[in-house]
Amino acid sequence: REDDYLLRTMAAMSLGSLGTGDGIPALVQALQEDGEAQGPAVEEAFSRFREPATQAAAAEALSQAIRHPGAGLALGHALAALGKLRRPEAVPLLIEYLAHHDYLVRFRLAQVLPLYPPALVLPALEAALAREDVLQVKEELREAVAKLRTF
Repeated sequence: REDDYLLRTMAAMSLGSLGTGDGIPALVQALQEDGEAQGPAVEEAFSRFREPATQAAAAEALSQAIRHPGAGLALGHALAALGKLRRPEAVPLLIEYLAHHDYLVRFRLAQVLPLYPPALVLPALEAALAREDVLQVKEELREAVAKLRTF
């Protein structure tokens, strides 16, 4: 319900602030059931995980949800949340989606892939830039490539 938005947002942020993996299933479920509305809060919650074991568990749960999406999965937010975990093992999956048909997915990836070392992502971002035809995504990719080239 719309009147529960603030409560759900605060709950997602709290789960992230706890820093434990206990909230991972609930956060993934939020992306699957109400992802477009809760996506930004869920992304932020995942980015608050600091312990390597919790980050690894979160990356695995998000990767599974991305590989086997339900009908309601907010893919762009799920990929951004995965990217914000900064797990090198997630890079191949993130790069795979740079060619996704939804330009918003490509846009979100252009925003998070610069969080990684250039050696891992720069060639893929350059290739995506060369083939991109949506102006907003192309501009975001240009910024990402420029940022990584000066890294």
